[in-house]
Amino acid sequence: MLIRFFNLNHRFQSLLNSSFTRLKVDDNRHQIISIHSFNENTPEIISTIQSHLSSFQSLQSLILYSIKSDHLSSLIQELTYLPNFFSLTIDLWIEKQNHVDIYQSIFNLSKLKYLKYRTMDTNDVDIDIFLTRGN
Repeated sequence: MLIRFFNLNHRFQSLLNSSFTRLKVDDNRHQIISIHSFNENTPEIISTIQSHLSSFQSLQSLILYSIKSDHLSSLIQELTYLPNFFSLTIDLWIEKQNHVDIYQSIFNLSKLKYLKYRTMDTNDVDIDIFLTRGN
């Protein structure tokens, strides 16, 4: 267990020291509530969230730039388990892909209130949505 904690701590230290990642932390509870990642760290962020999902139970917002579509699908499945998650911003790097599957996965996030979805492909897509959901 100590080794797992050390590995997680090492990953967080690497992300914190990177100029391509910003974390917002709830100082009272010492938990990450927002992650903003640029180019090079996005795969590392995704891997960290997926490997240590229970450590991200307070995560509310995720902003990822230059994410590849194959990474996105598995990440969205994990985000469904985060009880406080409500805001997703994605800058997707894909080549000629049907966006319907990705949209369906994203809209299965029951707590999602805000979505910004942008793609860089032959048919650029730029969507900015505020969602209201019935209780």
